[in-house]
Amino acid sequence: MREFVAHHDLNHFPQVADTELVVWERFGIAGQPAWVLIDGQTGAVETISGALGAEELAQRLDALGG
Repeated sequence: MREFVAHHDLNHFPQVADTELVVWERFGIAGQPAWVLIDGQTGAVETISGALGAEELAQRLDALGG
């Protein structure tokens, strides 16, 4: 995870290395790739299974107020 984040220059938003699968279980993630977008102000959550391109990710973050 750390190598992926560094290689793709993703240090501008938080990443979680869920080595004990706590986040996976909490949000019902069954496989990768998966995204869990959490609005830090309202706590709104969106769980997405599958790959997201940069433009779609930006749109979903904007919808959460990110």
